[in-house]
Amino acid sequence: VYGIKNNGWVVRYGDNIIIISNSKLIYKIELSINEFLKKRGLNVLREKSRKFKWTIDKKFDFLGWTFHFVKSIKKNWMITEPKKTDGQLNNYFKLYVYPSRESISRLKKIVKDLTSISRTGVSVFKEISDLNFLVKSWSAYYEPGGKQSVLRSGLDYYIWKRTKKFLYNKFKK
Repeated sequence: VYGIKNNGWVVRYGDNIIIISNSKLIYKIELSINEFLKKRGLNVLREKSRKFKWTIDKKFDFLGWTFHFVKSIKKNWMITEPKKTDGQLNNYFKLYVYPSRESISRLKKIVKDLTSISRTGVSVFKEISDLNFLVKSWSAYYEPGGKQSVLRSGLDYYIWKRTKKFLYNKFKK
């Protein structure tokens, strides 16, 4: 993440580039990045790059994550503020980061494929091993996202339901 003299941010991961700016200089920033990369024999891939004005309550997806910028209007009784604000946090902005809908649906599709009827010939130990690897790797990637107990409990229920159906189909008489 690179700041650009109070005019915006450039986020780069590999060949994915996002330019976030609330000023009218967003096209100037894009041109300077293109010139910088052309000097080095590189170019920006349009399908993997985005530029936009990031305002309050706007979301964007990047590398399987959803970034959601909100302004809090809740009163926080745990923080002592001067009496003029009555405990209300003014100008309190928060960034929520959580797995995107596409990545959750992709995980559900993989779990569905792993627990499908066509895999009833696979041993139970292999099935559990495959599911454990999937859940551990997915959780490790999305672990920095903060409190995700509701999401994880929903995914746990989905995996449990699919595993139960798989075992029923495997051992039914």
